[in-house]
Order: sequence, then structure tokens, then C-alpha cells
Amino acid sequence: MHSTSGEASSSDANEVLRVEDALPDESTLSMSDNNLNPILNVDTAEARIGELVDIPVKLEGNPGILGLEFSVSYDEGGLELVGADNGEAFKSVLSMTSSPDKSTGCKFAWDGVEVSPNDVKDGSVLVMHFKVKSDAKPGFHSVVLRNQMALNNSFDEVALTCEDGGVVVD
Repeated sequence: MHSTSGEASSSDANEVLRVEDALPDESTLSMSDNNLNPILNVDTAEARIGELVDIPVKLEGNPGILGLEFSVSYDEGGLELVGADNGEAFKSVLSMTSSPDKSTGCKFAWDGVEVSPNDVKDGSVLVMHFKVKSDAKPGFHSVVLRNQMALNNSFDEVALTCEDGGVVVD
């Protein structure tokens, strides 16, 4: 029976303890428990006309992605995508394929058979190599991810938050 005097009784304290015992330990909470989406972040770098510049796409909060796909849109008036490499976070675990044509809208995809807990890490998933065109205007030239989709080991879709980046031309 609960006390109506505003003071906690011993049965109230026992009830609080039972509820606290039922709550998960914070150290066991997963990304899906706290509703935080993993983040794909496109870096921003500075470069001069005619220079090559690397722009990594980094994953933060990797819940164990087994498959990932997205397209890359960028300012073709100032940038040319001349190549791309699989990033360190996926290199030893997932195979990367990409569109042969690297114009804006090109696609990148990663897949694997299984991802063990030891293979799950944050870091770069893709490193794009851009050349700053000779007629690029000074200022910011955007690099944006579009149409992204990710799956985990159970083939459940993983919601992603994407942050745009680009190249600042001096």
C-alpha cells in the first residue's frame, strides 16, 4: 500500500528498486535502443585550382552495417571526381563497387556475407579523389550523398543521417 502522507514507505522503496532492476544498464544499450542514427559525414577540405584533394566519407556510430549504397552529387562546375577508394572502416570486411562513370550522381555500394562484432568500427568508408577544375570559381563546392540505404546482419534497414561537405577553393 502506498503512503498518502507524501513520505515514502518501505513498500514504495521496494517498488522503486524493482523498477530500477528492470531497466537496462546504460552500457548494454545499442544504437537502436537510444534511437540515434549512424552518421555519414562528408568531409570538407581546402584546395587551389588544379590541385587534387581527398574527401573522405566517415561513418560514426556504426551498428554493424553489412550493406551500404548511396550516390554522390557534386558541383561539376568546379570539381571532377577522378577516383575513389574503399575506406578503412570497411576495407577488410565489405567489398566496394562503383559506377564506371564518375560524373555527379555516380553510385557506390558495399556488401558482404557477415559482419562480426570485431569487424564493426567507425571511420572512413570511402575516400573520393577530386581535381579542382582550372575554371573553378573561388568558394565552396558541395559534395552531397543521396539515395542512401544501409542494412545490418539481419537485413534490417538502418536509418542514416547524412552530413554534406565539399571543397573550399582558394
